[in-house]
Amino acid sequence: METTFHEFQHYDFDHDAEFQSGLTRLVTATNSTASDKLDETTLLKFKWYYYCRRFQPFSLEDYLDWVQRQKLPSTATEATTSDDTPKHPLGFAELCQKILAGEPIPGIREIPEQVSQQPPARSQMTPRKKPWETVPTNNP
Repeated sequence: METTFHEFQHYDFDHDAEFQSGLTRLVTATNSTASDKLDETTLLKFKWYYYCRRFQPFSLEDYLDWVQRQKLPSTATEATTSDDTPKHPLGFAELCQKILAGEPIPGIREIPEQVSQQPPARSQMTPRKKPWETVPTNNP
């Protein structure tokens, strides 16, 4: 299966006239203009569908997992910064020190304390009646 993934990854879709004509038809069918760029996921699905129909079928999920595994060794070399200190997750003690010092935690998005600047809207519904405010019905 790995050879199929490798062949798919290196297949020349740009010079395959049948694929290019089909891609043009798909783009026009989705009411896109030629200047619109297809997102990578959609283009990958088009390529996968074409390759599976023409050559050899395989699972797209398995292919994506294989691509992730292929990227893992290269990310280990990218994990070093310019001063050659490796990037790694913070340890518990380092995390506690950053929190106590009020420093931002890497990888955590800063969310403002106030959610909205606008005043809350007035309720449009009538309040629900309390049990003692309801009129009892005579059920025999």
